[in-house]
Amino acid sequence: MALAAGLEGSGLERLAHRLMLAGEDRRLLTGFPVRLKAARSVLRGDPLPHQVAEALEPLAGEELLLLMGEEDERIVAWVRRYLTELRPLTLTLRGADLLARGVRPGPRIGEALREARRARLDGRIDEAGELRYALAFLAADRRRTA
Repeated sequence: MALAAGLEGSGLERLAHRLMLAGEDRRLLTGFPVRLKAARSVLRGDPLPHQVAEALEPLAGEELLLLMGEEDERIVAWVRRYLTELRPLTLTLRGADLLARGVRPGPRIGEALREARRARLDGRIDEAGELRYALAFLAADRRRTA
C-alpha cells in the first residue's frame, strides 16, 4: 500500500488485478487513498476524541500504520492516542441495562449507547455516569419527538 500511495483509482484497480487480489485485500488496496484522505481531514482539524475514534475505526491496521508514518505530528499523535486510549475504551453500560430500566427495544438503544460512548471518549462523563447519560439522552429525544 505504501508503494501504491501515488496511484489513482484506475491504477490501483490495475495493480489489484495484476496482483490477483480479491475480496478484502482488493477492497483495502483500491480504497485506501480515499479512506486515508477522509481520516486526514478529520485529524488535521480540531477534532473531539469521539470524532477521531469514528474517523479511525473503519480503517484497517495497515491503514493506521500508514498514518503513523505521516510527517504531520498531529496525525501521528491522534493515531497513537486512538490506539492506546480511545479504541480500547468500552462502556460498562449494555443494552440490557437500558431494557431493565424500561426502555423499549429498538434502534434507540443503540443510539443511546453510541452517544454515551461519545461522551465517555470526550471526557464529559465517567463510567459511573453512563446509565444516567443514556437515559437522559433518551428522555430528551422523547421530548423532542413528542
